[in-house]
Amino acid sequence: MEESDIKKIELEYAINHIHEPIKSWGNARKNKILRILKKQGIQISLENIPEIIRQTSFYSMDKKCSDINKDKECQSYCNLIGSGKSCHPEIKDLNCFLCDCPNYDTEFLSNKTNSQDYQILIGRCLHKDNKGKYYFSKEFPRVGVWDCDICPINHDPLELEKYLRTNLQSLKEAYDNIILD
Repeated sequence: MEESDIKKIELEYAINHIHEPIKSWGNARKNKILRILKKQGIQISLENIPEIIRQTSFYSMDKKCSDINKDKECQSYCNLIGSGKSCHPEIKDLNCFLCDCPNYDTEFLSNKTNSQDYQILIGRCLHKDNKGKYYFSKEFPRVGVWDCDICPINHDPLELEKYLRTNLQSLKEAYDNIILD
């Protein structure tokens, strides 16, 4: 197989199996958390920001989902919710609202096909204090995906408060478009 054919396969894989799914995963996450809040009757408003932060903490969501009447919506948000084990045990006040980090640039796709060091890079961090790195798999060693799983920034309640204040209108619109069963 020609090198150009291999590069084409790698690029198609990167776009179809990584880049696009990452973007849709983030949108689905945001809709699920808004749906959970709507089911609880918590409106998206400036005065409700402290309540939104409280209700979307890992510990609050975990407790609700481990109750006798397990909330399937809550469990579908994250398979760790209801287990008592968080994805970031080192973070004291872990919050799940921004599981899909707003600093993760899902639109970024760098395709350096003409360079000596050919790589396809997917995603990047827009935060000045990024703590991630590119992950390269054995199957596609020239396709790197930005991995920020060690970064606590988006799980911090103060960061969430800033995010909610900045994006209140768009979140409210998305919330208002949710129709409960």
